[in-house]
Amino acid sequence: MRNFLKEISVEPLLFSGMFIINFYSTISQQFIYQQVAESNGLFGDHDKTCNKFNESDPVVKLEEKVSSETSLWILYLNIAGTIPSLFTSAVMSSWGDVVGRTMPLILIYGGFIFLIVVYIIVVNLKLPIAWLLAARLVCGLTGDFPAMVAVCFAYLSDLSKTEQRTLRIAVGEAMLGLAGLLAGITEGLWIGSQGFEQPLWLLLALSIVVFLYIIFFLRESRSIERSTNIRHDFRELFTWRPFLNIWGMLTLEKQRCYFLLSLLGCLFLHMVLYIGLDDVSIVYELSEPFCWSPNLIGYGQMIHSSTSIFGLVAFKLLYARLSDWWIFFMGMTSSICNLVTFAVSQYTWSLFLGLALGCFYTIPATVLRSMMSRMVTHDEQGAVFATIAAAQNISLLIASFIFNGIYSATVASFRGAIFVIGAFIGGALLLIFRLVYVKTLPRLSLAYQTVTEEI
Repeated sequence: MRNFLKEISVEPLLFSGMFIINFYSTISQQFIYQQVAESNGLFGDHDKTCNKFNESDPVVKLEEKVSSETSLWILYLNIAGTIPSLFTSAVMSSWGDVVGRTMPLILIYGGFIFLIVVYIIVVNLKLPIAWLLAARLVCGLTGDFPAMVAVCFAYLSDLSKTEQRTLRIAVGEAMLGLAGLLAGITEGLWIGSQGFEQPLWLLLALSIVVFLYIIFFLRESRSIERSTNIRHDFRELFTWRPFLNIWGMLTLEKQRCYFLLSLLGCLFLHMVLYIGLDDVSIVYELSEPFCWSPNLIGYGQMIHSSTSIFGLVAFKLLYARLSDWWIFFMGMTSSICNLVTFAVSQYTWSLFLGLALGCFYTIPATVLRSMMSRMVTHDEQGAVFATIAAAQNISLLIASFIFNGIYSATVASFRGAIFVIGAFIGGALLLIFRLVYVKTLPRLSLAYQTVTEEI
């Protein structure tokens, strides 16, 4: 038990960060949907106003308008958070190579605290939705969720040997999934019975506890000469040094740069696909013909988030027996089945079937992160995860434009079109990764041997 506790490092941060973001996202989407519905004169019980199957009914037309406007507001919020985070998340992770990992994590969780405080004020005082844009902007300036994930995975890479890295990253992914599972169990019932304000107070308390954990209990993973002048450490954040670290990692060797960018491109495409679909999935489930209640949405989020746990089990059982390619193939096949099922669904049970079929959808991202991490040295972990964070933010922005735009345009004609497009993108990604993997495998084996010798 004592050895197990010694192994715990940033896993509580990954767990709490995902719990906060998962809960916040569900609250945000449902709160915006509620506000937009009321502003358009769509009042009353959601199930009663939604369960109408006559497409010429004025209430059905109004509900489609509410879904479209909600999707656009989610797009605006994503833009407000993503544009500043595009730069700061990359800087935070690379900055950690210089000043250590704890300093960036303190700033990131400070942004979470500010975001939740603003949401509490908006919900309590019933302020306009536009106030939420300012909260997302400030949270983006402190790195947001992509920076938290990047710094935490860099921390785990600092502590793990090369041959253990994929499994350690899979454990980190499982923490994200476990948090999503717990959020899914509680959020639907809690929001449905108590509204939005009480869950937000829980998120605020959790953010403050983790903030104090980072300051007082989290040990530093980097063997660096820490400056006694905190102002000096912060000056490093506003210099070119974090960017130079990333540039140096990419330009050190031409062939390695090609392989890293190829893997990053695959990861970027994967992120575009699933960030975009996550944006529209709850609105899709709220709308006709499903008309999900907050309870059902919570159960759906619970199943969706638990996929990381299934991924960890798959890694434990198969990693020593299958190559990266076959594990990636298994994950993408699971994802495509999920998307096709969602596209043709007409009933609640078929949506749950689609969620179950997608139980391995997180595996491709874990494989790609691990391959990139294994290809660089110990001192470049922050830089490589900084590029991943930048890709995640760009994908968030692009995915929001593409998927929310497509969903808004097709919701009246074929609301499942977005998932058909997603399935085609998933198939293309599978073919692209196969080509990249064949080229990368010899170099990855060499990098594995070299880094193992260094450790």
